[in-house]
Amino acid sequence: MAWMGVALVRSPSTFSPSSQAGQRSALATFRRGAFTNLLNPKASVFMLAVFPQFPRKEDGPPWLQALVLGSIIALTQGAVYGAITRVADHARGWLESRPSTSARVAQAVGGLMVLAAVVTVLEGWRGT
Repeated sequence: MAWMGVALVRSPSTFSPSSQAGQRSALATFRRGAFTNLLNPKASVFMLAVFPQFPRKEDGPPWLQALVLGSIIALTQGAVYGAITRVADHARGWLESRPSTSARVAQAVGGLMVLAAVVTVLEGWRGT
């Protein structure tokens, strides 16, 4: 992570969309991101570990409780990621029209990546 962060800080380049990203609609981009998120094994393992503790036999059929809770989770995640998609889509258009701001954002992201790497190393040493 530090290596990528240093590369972003030193690079004069900006965040720019790939040639395919500019041709994709917002809905197609959202679908691709949702599919990628669904393939994340950490999210599935977390749900399998946490979800089963909530349905209780005394509150009715467990399958119905699981269906309701699953629907609530799906709607909440759709709203959250949908909002993030809208904000990112607007930010992309704004950054594309301001290359100098885009370069500063790329450098700031690189700096945060370096900082995260340093904090991770320091926490690792402190923990031993």
